[in-house]
Amino acid sequence: MTQTGLERSTLIKLNTSNIRNNKLILDNRELVLPPVLEKTINELIIENKQRNIRNGYLFNTKYNKQYKVITEGTINSIFDVLRKINKEFSVLSPSFIRTNLIKRLFYNGYSIEEIVYLTGTDLVSLSKIISYEEILEQIKAKNKKGNKNHPFKEFLYERGGH
Repeated sequence: MTQTGLERSTLIKLNTSNIRNNKLILDNRELVLPPVLEKTINELIIENKQRNIRNGYLFNTKYNKQYKVITEGTINSIFDVLRKINKEFSVLSPSFIRTNLIKRLFYNGYSIEEIVYLTGTDLVSLSKIISYEEILEQIKAKNKKGNKNHPFKEFLYERGGH
């Protein structure tokens, strides 16, 4: 769910009822799932059914022969393993991904309102990522209207989920 920059706490709570008509429904937000994520989530749902996981959560772990929803610690452990496998991932973390997604959305022409809607980030947190000076510079440079591209467009949309 890197496209939306979901926080770990939101990610672990995702369940099949959050997925409807190729959209991710989170409280009052409806986010269209790009083909790659839609395909992957559908495969995950099928795999969960095949494993007879009935708790409804998308992301589970098996412990003592029982499936339970993953924890934030599990997500952190995954990133720890990635860092050990490949030194290029040494800075990789959920917060690093989220911060960079927000910055890239901003510099690709997304408005503050759109960034809040897509990521669910409140304005106080957003102001720690995008400075007032950056906003002023972006407004000065904004001569090209309607020229927005999602930073992960090539991977998420143009591959068509294949």
